[in-house]
Amino acid sequence: LEITPEFASKVGAAFGSTLPKGSSVSTSRDSHRFSRVINRALICGLAATGVHVADMRVMPASVARFKAGAFNRMAGIHVNLCPEDPNQIEIKFYDREGRDLATAQQKPIERLFNREDFRRVSLNEAGDITFPARVVEYYRDELMTHIDAEAIRKKGFRLVVDYAFSGASSIFSAILGKLNCEVIALNAFHDESGHFRTKRDFRQSLEHLAQVVKSLGANLGMMLDPNAEKLYFVDDQGRIIHDEQSLLTWVALVLQVVPQARIAVPISATHVIEALAAKAGATVLRTKTSSRALMTAALHEKAYFCGDQHGGTIFQDFQPAFDGLMSAARLLELLAKHPQPLSKVVDELPKFHLEAKQIPCPWEAKGKVMRQAMEFAQGHETQLVDGVKVFLNKDEWILILPDP
Repeated sequence: LEITPEFASKVGAAFGSTLPKGSSVSTSRDSHRFSRVINRALICGLAATGVHVADMRVMPASVARFKAGAFNRMAGIHVNLCPEDPNQIEIKFYDREGRDLATAQQKPIERLFNREDFRRVSLNEAGDITFPARVVEYYRDELMTHIDAEAIRKKGFRLVVDYAFSGASSIFSAILGKLNCEVIALNAFHDESGHFRTKRDFRQSLEHLAQVVKSLGANLGMMLDPNAEKLYFVDDQGRIIHDEQSLLTWVALVLQVVPQARIAVPISATHVIEALAAKAGATVLRTKTSSRALMTAALHEKAYFCGDQHGGTIFQDFQPAFDGLMSAARLLELLAKHPQPLSKVVDELPKFHLEAKQIPCPWEAKGKVMRQAMEFAQGHETQLVDGVKVFLNKDEWILILPDP
C-alpha cells in the first residue's frame, strides 16, 4: 500500500540525483508482476535524472550484483517480494562492487526523497534504457573459473536442490551439469506464490528437503532463498544444518582445505570459531552484524571467507556479496577435497551454547539502555564493534545490540 509506482518513481529520481549525470545503473527484479511494476517506475525516475539504465529484468539478486563496476555501472537496484510477507516489497540498493549501500550513501537519498529535490534534465539528456544480453553466460563462465571443477567431477555428487521458485534454477542446473552431479531438483520453476514463505513454510521446506535426501541416499541437500543470496543445507544423514551450526560447519570446512585463511564473522557469532581458527593458524576478524560490514571485510580486509548465522556466505575471490550459487559450488569443492562426508564434519564440531532474545524497546529509550549496558560492563572486558559485548569470563559473554 505504501510502495506505489509514484513512490518508486520518486525513489528512483532521488537515487539518480545522487549519481553523476550520464552514469549507468543496473536494475533487476524477481518474477512477480508487482515487482515488474515497481522496477519500471524506478527506471522512469532514474532516466528522468539523466542516468542510463541497464535493465536485466528477471534475475537473481546475486547474479545482478556480480561485477557491476566491470560494466561501468555506478550502482544497482533489485526489487523483490519480501520472503516473509506477501504484502511487502523490498527495494535493495548496491554499489559498484555489489555491496549494500553504506549509511553515508543512504542519507542523501533519503534527504532528496523527503524534500522531492530531484535533478531535472533536458529532453536530450534523459537516460537511455538498455537490456544487456548474455549476463547469465558471463556469470556462469566466471563462476566455473573460480572453483576446482575437476575435483567435483571426480566425486560425482548426488544432490537434492530446492530452488525455492527462484530464477536461479536455469542458471545453476547448467553449472551442476558441467560438474558431473546427479541432481534431484525441487521447485525449479517460476511461481508468483512461491516468492514468500512464512517461518513455518521455510521450516517445512527444509524438513521436506531432509526427507528427500535421506530417502534417496544423497550426499547433500541444498536450498536457496528466492533471491539466490542465501544457502541452507542438509547433510548426508538428513540432518538440517542451520544458523550457528551452519556457520561453524563452513569454518571447519574452509580451515581444513585452506589453513591459515582469513575469516570474517559477525560480533554475535560463537567464539568456538576462534578455537577452530587457533588450531589451524587462521585469523578471525569480527565485524558488525550488518551484511554491509561483512561485504566490506571481504573487499578491504581480503578475508577468504565471510559468513553470518543466517545462511549468508561470501567468497571474496569471486565477489564481495552474498551469493548462494557461488556458495553452493564452493561447498561442493570443499567437500570434494575433504576426506570425510559432511555428517562427519558436523559430528566433530565443538559443542557450544547460544541463546538470543529480541526485546521490544521504544526508540527514545535505546540510548538509556545502552548507557546502562556500559555501566554494567565496567570492570569486565568489553568489545564495542557493534553494540556492547561484555565478557563475563573465559567462556561466557553477553551482547546487547540495538536494532539499527
